[in-house]
Amino acid sequence: MGTYEKMTREELIKSLREMEDIKNKENSGNELKKTIHELHVHQIELEMQNRELKETREELEYSRNRYADLYDFAPCGYVTMDENGLIIEINITGAELLGRNKEELSGMPFLNYITSEDSKKFLSYLSRWKKHDKHISSEISLSVKRKNGEIIYLELTTVPINEEGRILYRTAMIDITERKEKEEEKKKLQEELNMAQKLKSLGTLSGGIAHEFNNILGVILGYTEMTIDELPENSPLNEYLMQIVKSCFRAKDIVKQILFFSQKGKKEIKPLKLSEVIKEAFELINPLIPSTISICKDFEGNSSIIAGDATSIHQILINLCTNAIHSMSEGKGIINVTLTDIDIDKKNLSLYRGLSPGHWVKLTVSDTGHGMESNVIEHIFEPFFTTKSTGKGSGMGLSVVYGIVKSHNGDIKVYSEPGKGTSFDIFFPCLKDYNEYVKNEIEEKPIYISKGTRILFVDDEETIVAISEQFLKRFGCNVFSTVSSEKALKVFTESPCEFDLIITDQTMPEMSGIELTKKIKAIRDDIPVILCTGHSDYINEENFSTMGVTKLLMKPFSFKMLGEAIQSVSSPVMRKV
Repeated sequence: MGTYEKMTREELIKSLREMEDIKNKENSGNELKKTIHELHVHQIELEMQNRELKETREELEYSRNRYADLYDFAPCGYVTMDENGLIIEINITGAELLGRNKEELSGMPFLNYITSEDSKKFLSYLSRWKKHDKHISSEISLSVKRKNGEIIYLELTTVPINEEGRILYRTAMIDITERKEKEEEKKKLQEELNMAQKLKSLGTLSGGIAHEFNNILGVILGYTEMTIDELPENSPLNEYLMQIVKSCFRAKDIVKQILFFSQKGKKEIKPLKLSEVIKEAFELINPLIPSTISICKDFEGNSSIIAGDATSIHQILINLCTNAIHSMSEGKGIINVTLTDIDIDKKNLSLYRGLSPGHWVKLTVSDTGHGMESNVIEHIFEPFFTTKSTGKGSGMGLSVVYGIVKSHNGDIKVYSEPGKGTSFDIFFPCLKDYNEYVKNEIEEKPIYISKGTRILFVDDEETIVAISEQFLKRFGCNVFSTVSSEKALKVFTESPCEFDLIITDQTMPEMSGIELTKKIKAIRDDIPVILCTGHSDYINEENFSTMGVTKLLMKPFSFKMLGEAIQSVSSPVMRKV
């Protein structure tokens, strides 16, 4: 019998309980170990989660700081506004565009920084925001005024955003000032091109009529002078006839203005002391100015020298002052004329658009007249544009001024406001190579024509031939005249030594004056030739001598002008004109 057989029932039960207790104790130890292990695992997982959370938080903070840097220092400005245009948030770049700091902009209306010219435009833009329920962008260009007073141009692009249930408007701002300036410059160039095209159109017309019109004036002038010469000095008709003479020369000046405007007129460009030229102009202008209008001058102390044509400068002053007088409807007011030296460099170049760096002189003519609306200012330099009633203005005056200024490599700007008058600023480039200016006084000298001077006179206008022949014969000249250039050449070819002088028109149907001159010079090179013309694209005061012409005489001419021309190419003196 084994051990269990020797045990009593009680002992067996006790032994079994003791064994069960031991087993339970062992199982409890295992459970504890398991629980401790599980707790350790959870601790490790928690530490890992904490580490990940910390890393995520650090990355988030880094990203937030990076976003803030990117936002603040982005190349374009960013501003967030509410539906009323109040600034909620703005980056540093945006604040710099407005010339301010972020702190002073927060909570302020963006409208405060828009120029008055564009305020309505921005308000209209603002009203459109409320219509954008979806993510739709909209754009606008505005001018803004910075804290220092500088005006810049911004392009705004706005999109709506939902931030915690609130609709805000995030706007990107880009500085387009340079682009705007280039657009304005392009616009100006286009306007100048349009003006040049108009000048060309008028030039075609003016060049076509100048010759014929001056021929007509020459006939009127010639017969009028002949009539004056026939009448007694005390005749009451002399006064009337002198008015005809003056009107002829006035008409000649009008043709000259048209030619200047069309850039077909020829100018005598030379160094001019501008203040002296203006002073000379006012000797002509003063009689035109009513006593009720005051002239304030500030130019006589200026010593600037330009390369220009004195007659053209006179024309500028006459036209501008005449316009100023007409603008003063009640015949009362002030005309101011000033000269100012201006040095333009890279620093102030933006203030003088259209001008290059260098030394300039600014001629300003301003008045206290009724001024002009902006829509009128846009057209004042156009040919035949006028606000005057019919018969009181041709619309050529300011067009002529514009043409003269441009031909002098200058620029002209106009400023005007209704009720406050008008100001014209004219800029001329100054000469650098002339330290001294000497004004040559030209004294009028007596004119003489040698008696017996043998003249071959050619013009296709019979009346001009007739009147000129009469004039020349009166002063002892022997004249052979004809309306045919071919006949003139034939006569000269047959007897080349029978003439002392050739006077020929340029524009003739059979043969031009230049062609006739060349053929005559080929026969006899030493004979002087006076070429007469009302206008020519082919020959002018700069090149006539290279074509064999001795003297160029512009039509219409008085007998005195013809006498001067003959004297300048003839041998001395027998009879006074």
